[in-house]
Amino acid sequence: MNTWLRVLSVVLLLALAAGIGWFIARPSNGAARVGVVRMTEILEKYQGAADARAGFTRTARAWQSNIDTLRGEMQNLLIDYERDRLTMTAAQRASYESILQMKRQQIDDYTAAIQQRATEEQRQVTEKLVVKVKSATESAARDLGLDLVLAVQDEAFVLYSAETVDVTAYVLGHLKQAYHPQADEQHGN
Repeated sequence: MNTWLRVLSVVLLLALAAGIGWFIARPSNGAARVGVVRMTEILEKYQGAADARAGFTRTARAWQSNIDTLRGEMQNLLIDYERDRLTMTAAQRASYESILQMKRQQIDDYTAAIQQRATEEQRQVTEKLVVKVKSATESAARDLGLDLVLAVQDEAFVLYSAETVDVTAYVLGHLKQAYHPQADEQHGN
């Protein structure tokens, strides 16, 4: 989950940089209205984010269980080998050691594949969540007449803002209104 939050933070920071670039480059038609969305609160209070984390955690636990099973098999093979090693012929030892090496390689290959798959799934889940947050933010910005909405991870990034500029609750309301757990689960969200 820690990796999941880091990936989300990076994606949101990239979106923030793009938004700031647009804001700076656009022609000025007077005072711009800027809003702030506290992403930590969105991630804590938006059920869609909680469900995405829970789904990923269930999947990760299943993967870990498979890895643990393979490691248990390896451990049993090692115990059997150590117990019977002295009574084996050289050919039997070589065959057993070959089996142990293949099992070790199988564990390493599976672990690497799962790590790669986990990274990809985290990226996909994060992208889907970012799309939803951006959509809700765009709706909130239109409703409130904002020109730019910045995502902040921590209040320390905001040096000053009027209370009316924090649109987190409004965005969260849009997210909650659009969230349909059964439909989202069927579409892999």
